[in-house]
Amino acid sequence: MTSSYQTYKPVIFHAWTFNGTVPGPTMRFTQGDHVQITVSVTNDSQSPHPLHMDSMHPGTMDGISGAAGFIEPGKSVTYNFVATPSQRGHRR
Repeated sequence: MTSSYQTYKPVIFHAWTFNGTVPGPTMRFTQGDHVQITVSVTNDSQSPHPLHMDSMHPGTMDGISGAAGFIEPGKSVTYNFVATPSQRGHRR
């Protein structure tokens, strides 16, 4: 009998995490829910961070600075919205 096996070397990569996990948890809302999310980027962060939720808003609304919508170190942004059905993939 012959058999084969493959070993895998660990892959190490740098990533932004949420509570130490990649990816972060899935946020689920029910239509009509009032949602308030505050994103804070610590002063010691070496780069700005975005928050993008598919179908909720365009990328330019992901934060407070620049066209990409990044939240700069030391800053916070609070998102307030009422959950509505996704418009992703819908044609007008």
